[in-house]
Parts: sequence; structure tokens; C-alpha cells
Amino acid sequence: MFSTFNGPFKLMFEDLKKQTIIILSITVSILILFSISGYLIGENFTGAIFGPIYGFFLIYPFLLYNKTYKYVLSLGGTRRQYLLSTIINTVLFICINTAFLNVMYQLNLYLSENNVNPVQLQHVGLLFQSDNPVLYWWADVVLCVFLFGVLLLVNSLWFYLGTIRLLIGITIFGGILVVWFTNEGMGKIIDLFINHLLTFIHILGFAGLCGMALSYLIMRNGPLERGGHLVGIRLKNN
Repeated sequence: MFSTFNGPFKLMFEDLKKQTIIILSITVSILILFSISGYLIGENFTGAIFGPIYGFFLIYPFLLYNKTYKYVLSLGGTRRQYLLSTIINTVLFICINTAFLNVMYQLNLYLSENNVNPVQLQHVGLLFQSDNPVLYWWADVVLCVFLFGVLLLVNSLWFYLGTIRLLIGITIFGGILVVWFTNEGMGKIIDLFINHLLTFIHILGFAGLCGMALSYLIMRNGPLERGGHLVGIRLKNN
């Protein structure tokens, strides 16, 4: 039974540890495959290995309320314990995964520069036109925080409100964005991306953190089932 924060934290830690082992194994396998292909094809072979890690933090927010959420609550944990342990562990494993990713990238870069490995790896940090490995790692961290935080908010709203109301909200929000984009909003984003890339990246990271915070506020008293909050309201009214 979970009576303290330690229980949910360990559960989420072990869950993410298992997922990380799988994801990093896939990433290493891709790098090995690229290296073999590079030797077979020859020079100027280019690839990217960040897909599995980015893809995981893109999908993971939509898996959270399917299993571990109910499991923690069934063992006596609270929603707040679950949300805090999930957010803290996810940020921790974002740092771990991206650190491992960048170690592989820097190792491949070293081997490539010394003509040992013909593979050239793409990295989002190349947009900064900098050789600072810390900046490369930080860019990965911030972008993964953005992906996880924003999509966690989407899934939290989906779980809290249900499918129909979420779609209505997305339609209204999408309409507002279209109006903003057509009134020079897109031009401002492009200008920020081209001329102030580091600021642009950090704005995305801040949006991810806001998504996590809002998800916590929404789901700290959330329902047990998707859309269950509105079902509870209807039952009370009846």
C-alpha cells in the first residue's frame, strides 16, 4: 500500500527505467545499423538517432492514465503523489536519455572526424552553429520537456473533459490560432526562430513546464475514468 510519496515515486521510476533501457537499446541499434550502412554505402552517409527518444516522450503522456494512474490509486496513493512523481521522474529521465543521446553523438562525431566512422549524424543543436556539447544536450532537454508537457496537458484535458468537449475546445483554440497566424503571427514566429533561436527554444521549454503545471492543477482532483468528471457532475445534479 502507498501511504507516502516514496511508493508512487519508485513505481514511476521503475516504469521509466524499463522504458529507458528499451529506448536506448533501440537508439544504439540504429547507430550500429547506420555505421554498417555507412561502410557499405561509402562517404557522405547521413542519419539521425534522436527519433526513438523524441518519439517516446511524444507518446508517453498518452499512456500515463491508462495503467499506472489507476494502479497507484488502487494501492492507496493520491492523485497529487502520482502527478508529482510522474513529472519529477519524467524530467529526470529526459535528462538521462538526452545525455546518453549526446554521448553517442559526440562519440560518433569524434570517430567521424578521425575517419573511423563515415556516418554524419544530424542533431537539432546544429541549428545553433555552435560546437558546445552542453548546448546540444540542453536543446534536447528543452524540446523533450516541451513535447511531454504540452501533450500531457492535452491528455489531462482529454481525461478530465472527455473526447467531445476536448474536440470542441481544440476547434475553438485552433480557430483563434488561425486568426493570429493570419495577422502576422506566423511572421513573428519565423523571425524569432531565425534571429533568436535560443530564445525560441526556451519559450517552447517554458510552454512545456506550463503544460506540466496545468496538468497537475487539472488532475489533482481528477476522475478515475476518462470524462468521469462530467459524469460525476451529472450524477450530482440528478
